[in-house]
Amino acid sequence: MITLHTQLDNEDINEDEQVYTVGDSILMSFYYGNYSDGIKELLEYQIRPEELAEYLEDKAEEYNTTVSELYNGHFTLSLFSSIGSSFEQGR
Repeated sequence: MITLHTQLDNEDINEDEQVYTVGDSILMSFYYGNYSDGIKELLEYQIRPEELAEYLEDKAEEYNTTVSELYNGHFTLSLFSSIGSSFEQGR
């Protein structure tokens, strides 16, 4: 079973961008504007948007910062609302 914490294959890891896990990869898809790819990944791995939000909160705690300071403040409540809506439509 693939989770947000599942480590990526070595060829998919991007140390420069600190992308090591499935969760990191999905967040980067959204951050770089690949919204539909991010939704597809959530659906493919059966990961709910709430789980992704919790993962992001855990990352902020790990780095001793706030969610709004990660990814240049890209992940707002309105973005997660949109992600949730798109996810439900895709199910």
